[in-house]
Amino acid sequence: MPNVCGPFSNCSIIKNRVVCLCQYGYTGTPPNCKPDCVNSTECALNKACVNQRCTDPCSGLCAPNSHCQVINHKAICVCKPGFSGDPMKRCLKTEKCSDDNTNPCNKNPCGPYSVCRSYDKQPVCSCQAGYIGLPPNCRPECTLNADCSRTKVCINNHCTNPCPGSCAPQALCSVVNHRPLCMCPEGFTGDPFKICSLSCKTLIQNLNMLYFLSIL
Repeated sequence: MPNVCGPFSNCSIIKNRVVCLCQYGYTGTPPNCKPDCVNSTECALNKACVNQRCTDPCSGLCAPNSHCQVINHKAICVCKPGFSGDPMKRCLKTEKCSDDNTNPCNKNPCGPYSVCRSYDKQPVCSCQAGYIGLPPNCRPECTLNADCSRTKVCINNHCTNPCPGSCAPQALCSVVNHRPLCMCPEGFTGDPFKICSLSCKTLIQNLNMLYFLSIL
């Protein structure tokens, strides 16, 4: 049975009258209920659109001993003064500079996102764990979704499947152009981002089947 109230809405019968309300977390008036956002440009500049909600993108993103600020919907992590490292993984207290000029790694010849080790008074360079390329051109796997395949999104500089945790437990998830699309399976209804429940039609069919089996 189609939802006469339109998408993202709940339909109730009160005193023999149809009453339509937008589902929790959705705005507007039926039949024009809509999610909080579809892309980040619909949110304030210090928010990002995550799972169709305008959310603080800094939450849980940066390493301890770092600051996070949001510029044009993007979270930027920076190690606090007196600390250095990868602000998305680990910021360590900066050691005082040594006057020992014999260490070939003192001037960081390996470039960003790299590790320098001294071997026989020569610098030996390698990329930090989780980074790709060759020094001095080490780089994260991604900085934008466009750096990943269309079935992945860029999360914490890594191309990741966005489906886990995006949809309701019973929902089906597919990724199209870096965005998770949630859908309740056949025979279920509801908000695929929150909960999918058996439709009335499916429940009636199941009850009829149980009754039929009980009288055999």
